[in-house]
Amino acid sequence: MTVFNLKDWQLINDFLVEVGGILRLKDYCLKVLELIKPLINYDSANFFIHPGEDKIRRAKKELKEPFTVNIEPKVINDYINYFQFIDDMKDRTFNLPYPVRSTDIMDYREWSKTEYFNDFLRPNHYYYTCGTDLHYRKYLLGTISFFRDIHSPDFSLKELFLLEMLAPHLANHLYKLMVIEEKLKIESLEQSRLIEINERKYSFTPRESEVFELVIKGFNNNEIADELYISVNTVKKHLYKLFLKTDSRNRTELVATLLRD
Repeated sequence: MTVFNLKDWQLINDFLVEVGGILRLKDYCLKVLELIKPLINYDSANFFIHPGEDKIRRAKKELKEPFTVNIEPKVINDYINYFQFIDDMKDRTFNLPYPVRSTDIMDYREWSKTEYFNDFLRPNHYYYTCGTDLHYRKYLLGTISFFRDIHSPDFSLKELFLLEMLAPHLANHLYKLMVIEEKLKIESLEQSRLIEINERKYSFTPRESEVFELVIKGFNNNEIADELYISVNTVKKHLYKLFLKTDSRNRTELVATLLRD
């Protein structure tokens, strides 16, 4: 029976609070690997993001570069370009609904004779592995893997249970961040389309379009000047021309007019 003490529960609570506060997808993976270390200690780790939805089958062959801790870029390149295709552990565990560890899945007497073990795991000091796939409903969103060398202890049943308990929370937040990022991409494309339409309608110059795009994003005059490497007075001149061309009296009317068109 797995037993957590008061300190364990405090660490779990702190972890979930910190993860829940991550607001950007690009920050998520490395932050999760950093925050989970007090709960599941490891020598190295990686976090793969998968396509999700109906692309699960392709994800197995189209791994993108993961977020990593204590893993050299060359090791990742070697894995993606070759070793993933002879990785028996991956073949047996990909897209499982629960966490696994290598000592429960692989026969080390046989595994230690394979090319994958001798040419990839052993040289990189990966002896014990443990990991989980992250699912939101039927969608595979990501895979987290932890590694320890032969001089470290194997991952414990308690750590495996902990990972199983945390995985749904990690997947839910990852899915939310993916949805937010996709929404922002769509909004950005829509804004770009509107800017192009208004360029033609109001005969904006390229610089006026750049100023307008930053106004939409909420930049003030000083921030626009810094972003475009121009003076604040030049920003004001461009805004004045935008107001004239669109018959607007201020920024609010300018944005409302152009986003409505």
